[in-house]
Amino acid sequence: MYNTSNYMSLMQRIWNNFKTQPDSWFFYGFLLTFTLSIRKVLFFYPIASQFNEYSGIYLYLSDIFLFLTFLTWIISSSYHKYSIMSILKNSNVPSREKCSTWNIFRDKRGTFLLPLLFVIWSFISIYWSTNPSIAFFRSLKLLEFYFLFLYIVIQIVPRGTIFQDLIKIIIGTGLIQSIIGIWQFAIQHSIGLFWLKESLISPNILGVAKVIFSDTKIIRSYGLFPHPNVLGGFLLLSIILTLAYKKLFHVEQFKNNQDTNCSTPACPVGRWNNSHCEIYKPSTNVPRGTFSNKIHQVYYYFILLIQAIAIFLTFSKSAIIGLIIGLLFIYSTTIVPRGTKLSVLKVWINRLARSFRSKDNVPRGTLLDKKSNQLFHVEHLSRKLFLILGIILVLGVITKTDINSLFIKSLDERLLYLNVSYETIANNSILGIGSGQFVLNIQNNVPRPPRVDEWSSPRVEAGGTFLEAWQFQPVHNVFLLIWSELGLIGIILFLYFLYKLFHVEQFENMLDIKCSTWNKNQCEVYEPTKNVPRGTFLNNINPATVFKGILLGFLFIMLFDHYLWDIQQGQILLWLVFGLLAGLNRQYIDK
Repeated sequence: MYNTSNYMSLMQRIWNNFKTQPDSWFFYGFLLTFTLSIRKVLFFYPIASQFNEYSGIYLYLSDIFLFLTFLTWIISSSYHKYSIMSILKNSNVPSREKCSTWNIFRDKRGTFLLPLLFVIWSFISIYWSTNPSIAFFRSLKLLEFYFLFLYIVIQIVPRGTIFQDLIKIIIGTGLIQSIIGIWQFAIQHSIGLFWLKESLISPNILGVAKVIFSDTKIIRSYGLFPHPNVLGGFLLLSIILTLAYKKLFHVEQFKNNQDTNCSTPACPVGRWNNSHCEIYKPSTNVPRGTFSNKIHQVYYYFILLIQAIAIFLTFSKSAIIGLIIGLLFIYSTTIVPRGTKLSVLKVWINRLARSFRSKDNVPRGTLLDKKSNQLFHVEHLSRKLFLILGIILVLGVITKTDINSLFIKSLDERLLYLNVSYETIANNSILGIGSGQFVLNIQNNVPRPPRVDEWSSPRVEAGGTFLEAWQFQPVHNVFLLIWSELGLIGIILFLYFLYKLFHVEQFENMLDIKCSTWNKNQCEVYEPTKNVPRGTFLNNINPATVFKGILLGFLFIMLFDHYLWDIQQGQILLWLVFGLLAGLNRQYIDK
């Protein structure tokens, strides 16, 4: 009876919570399902008498959850009399008050209106598309992800608990996907999760991504994604979030308990009067070397290790290099004071040299010594960074990967699509050929001579070149793909949107003080690196810096692959990061 009453009480609390914020629950459902390929093929246009991924219309399970999220959000917002139009018209508001959640539109019109204009332009391109149905579907998907972008900025980032849950779900999903991917690689075929729409893979199936080890075909790790490269892109996101998680969240719960003013503002682990603030530090509330602490460390490094192995087994070169770029950006931004003339390379060399010298900033034998090294010095992040890179390099040497299959063949295949893209842009440079039309028009823009290969699947003649059915793919460069389909107008809108996400100028009119070289002391409170002693890590990394690093990694991937633009899971990854970065930029400045 007692257990039954507890169960009923729990269900009642869950139901009451669902009634008050149903959009959050549906959003959790979206986060748990967006990595899956569970979908209904509504219609497709055959190419070479076969199904083609890029000429179909689909409804994903994640689309349903996302639609329910938007619907309940709009209904709830209308019920509480929130009006987006009234926000856009807001005026005569002090600059500090403009930072509220519902006033973000006024201060970041570029950040929000540029992608909206981009979506509108995609719908306009339907007019000159050769297949209006596909163009409409692709434009509708862009509109869907634009709403996802808005929802994240308005509803997710300002609500810290949901934001933290989002990161936990991504890390947990990354671990599960990594285990599945490693399992697939170990047994060299699908593991049977077809009810979750696992791809049917084996070394002998045509079109399955493979590498060659000692003249033996070996499949790459797929996870539950449609391609190993997509798994690699997702693991880029989850690995960086795993590395940054403790620095993003490990002291937040103690901030409200501060009765002592630490010398470093809003920092319960400030280095100037640690003795007064030490009671609120999580590191001092649990004795060093306890079993619980060690268990958490084991779990943490296990999650990191599994994901690092999995991203290597995808053999996704762009994802691995993108991960390195993202980590180096976060690492350098964390230790280099803004405005310094010292190069990042010099700082890295200096920090590496100092890592071999004894630490004399903290008294020997104190409890703070070990934690100070972990929080503020290079070793803590360096060990994790070198651990990941070391695992990737060692596995590459041990497995003796065939360089030709891993690099040369991949590059040769991409040259075909690059030539098609150049031809398409030359003929339709301003307006493009229409959203989602690249693959449908590929047979009209192939300038290459025919290759002498052994054909084993249906093929068609395209501009004098015979293409296999699986070769009908978009160009492996998102920027060229956008230019080909949406023309010069589309690529300019997209690039300017990226510029606004990274450029600090969008925040200038949020401050009452005009910051410059001459009055930097007045603006110092808004400069996070000025509040921390030089040469140390920030106690809490600026979350926007983390997602800028992730986006930089994605941008590198976008130079060599297309899935972040035209595959459901990849599109969600990209717009998820867009929304988190735009929201965090405002949130951090507001603090």
